[in-house]
Amino acid sequence: MVAFDRVEKHSQGCIVQQNLTMVTDLYRRPGVGYRMTGIGVNRFDGERWLELWADNQWGAIALGGMPAAGKAMVLTTLIPSRNRDLRLEWEKRADGSVRALQYVAPAGSGKWELYGDLIYRPNR
Repeated sequence: MVAFDRVEKHSQGCIVQQNLTMVTDLYRRPGVGYRMTGIGVNRFDGERWLELWADNQWGAIALGGMPAAGKAMVLTTLIPSRNRDLRLEWEKRADGSVRALQYVAPAGSGKWELYGDLIYRPNR
């Protein structure tokens, strides 16, 4: 286990809120004496999903996207953050878990490198 991530529907199911608390140093920024926590607010605007993310380590980022071919939800930065782009790919797996692949690239380059590969499992 690397984190607790509480995901809840709000506002008659129109908004999805994510509250992340890391229990490891996986995403701790160098020189910071505490672990990462963050919040995401997601909303479908009629054309695409939008996510606004903010945390205590890396800052804030706005992403947008849609499900892609192959069933994955793909969100990509709308505005670069810290001179880099971010792409998140969420894919539901047969066992009910969700795989989250995280890619980063220098802003505007399209040269994606895998940054994180996480498996989300229900905590019940």
